[in-house]
Amino acid sequence: MKRPKISMLVPGKSNANKFFSIVLKKELLKMPEYFTTWSKIFVVSGINGDFHTLKKILIKNGIINTKYQWTFEDGRLVILGNCFDEKKLECLWLIYSLEEKAEKLGGHVHFIPGKKELENLNGGWRDKHPRYAMRASKYGKRLCVLYDGNGELYRWLRVKNVAERIGDFLFTHGTLDPYDLAAEFPDRLEEVLRSSGARLIVAGNVSYPGVTCFLNGKLINVNTGRNEGISRGLLIYPESFCIADSNGTMEELGLR
Repeated sequence: MKRPKISMLVPGKSNANKFFSIVLKKELLKMPEYFTTWSKIFVVSGINGDFHTLKKILIKNGIINTKYQWTFEDGRLVILGNCFDEKKLECLWLIYSLEEKAEKLGGHVHFIPGKKELENLNGGWRDKHPRYAMRASKYGKRLCVLYDGNGELYRWLRVKNVAERIGDFLFTHGTLDPYDLAAEFPDRLEEVLRSSGARLIVAGNVSYPGVTCFLNGKLINVNTGRNEGISRGLLIYPESFCIADSNGTMEELGLR
């Protein structure tokens, strides 16, 4: 049976006729915690429900196009949580939709829940309906809706891991201030690296804007939320680490 497309309205008064589509998953499976292979990784965090910030940085860095199609080939998109806003769930629905689009083209989307997702998991938002878009057909306008509102999104969040390892990188949201962790608890950081088999941790704590390195690159913190109108993410290649911003410019970190 063909799974129906559900059209979600793009937020904003100027986007009254714009939408992106989702297709409900056949089943929601628990994600593996370890992935051995990768070619390139793009990391964002701390979007806080700002759909246009997420959309812009993904488009400018070649992750998706303006039609919300996956263009990052076999790359991996990692979102380190704090995308949740009870009144603005479009970011989470977009990430949900990109998972299957990426897999069809050899890519992968990793969503790691952050503090906001975990604290609000059982909130009243899951019983409400998202903002649907009307789609025209030759018979007039039609609307395909979800029978239980945001319930699918709730079930999807429940199967996510709080940490995942890709190659020798460990990705987690991270509730501790990375400066305190690096300055006051370096032994704890080393213990986490040893126990996980990783050589560095990429976290998404909100304490610092942009991309910040600690302990000679053993800990990299990513907070994408806009700073002076520009949002930033982390782009990882086998031979380089780069700060990639919402204008499409890159700055190499000097790490290997």
